[in-house]
Amino acid sequence: MEISDRKRTILTALITLHADSGDPVGSGILAGFLESLSVSSATLRNEMAELTTLGLLEQPHTSAGRIPTQLGIRYYIDNLMNPWSMESKEREQINRIVRGMDNDPEKATEKAAGILAELFGLSSVAMTPRGNNPHLVHFRVLKIGRYNYALIGVTDAGSIQSRVCRIEKDLSESRLHHVEQLLNKYLVFISPEDVNNDLMLRIGSQLAEESLAYTPLIQSALSLVENLSSYRVYTDGEQNLFSYRDVYSQILPYLEYINDSKKLAELLLRAQTSFSIYIGEEIDPSLTNLGMITGHFRAGRLNGHLGVIGPARMNYAYILPRLRYFCEALSEAFSE
Repeated sequence: MEISDRKRTILTALITLHADSGDPVGSGILAGFLESLSVSSATLRNEMAELTTLGLLEQPHTSAGRIPTQLGIRYYIDNLMNPWSMESKEREQINRIVRGMDNDPEKATEKAAGILAELFGLSSVAMTPRGNNPHLVHFRVLKIGRYNYALIGVTDAGSIQSRVCRIEKDLSESRLHHVEQLLNKYLVFISPEDVNNDLMLRIGSQLAEESLAYTPLIQSALSLVENLSSYRVYTDGEQNLFSYRDVYSQILPYLEYINDSKKLAELLLRAQTSFSIYIGEEIDPSLTNLGMITGHFRAGRLNGHLGVIGPARMNYAYILPRLRYFCEALSEAFSE
């Protein structure tokens, strides 16, 4: 769709004003905001009526001003939006926040959800780094009591997975090292789909008559591998949406939506580019008044995903560059 330069200026101004207040924008307010355009309120009304005919604006009430439609916001994002530049103090604030985060990608992902919700005063979602074929790259067994042992697995994303188990036998350091070697021989770099009883029997056969005593450790290790197939999605800041009256009616459907981690993961993974914006029904048919910006960060060779959710009118031009910078800073932290 091609529209005149004047219509483009009017649409951009109206969306900017509507993002701040959530109220319909009338020609009088628009004329004051666009003094440099040097056109009358009557001309602005005519242009707004034409934009309404094109489906880019709508008039919620008779004699009221206009608000952008989902199509209008999409046109603005794809054709008109100029991201707001960041000040050096904003970059330093984000760098300082990222430096204080945990080096474990999984813990950092959970923390990131809370940080983004607070940073933008909106709702947020974060998905742990996962590849197409997640696997463990190393096991370590530590004695933490006479009969209690901690099993630690390091994933290909750099995260730490652990289990504590009890063995009714006081293992020597040499026997403990032997079990650890077997786990690192049979259970690293394998897919969760390859975990089966035969694998447990093969490990047990290397322990001969002592295999029964080691069963809790072996089962715990197999469980760590199997659970790698389940990604984790964290959300935060849902209460922030109560600050926006235009999304009141959709808060309950939204809460139901984010409780379905599979749906959230599918949306985060849908993006064809590094950063994507979804509006209304592009997210879900029940969330017509909401918008979402998503991006990803790198943890080693894997991608983690972050998203910010708010009213469809939210200030995308402000949020997008700051979310991008946060993702870049996080990626850089995990590359060090």
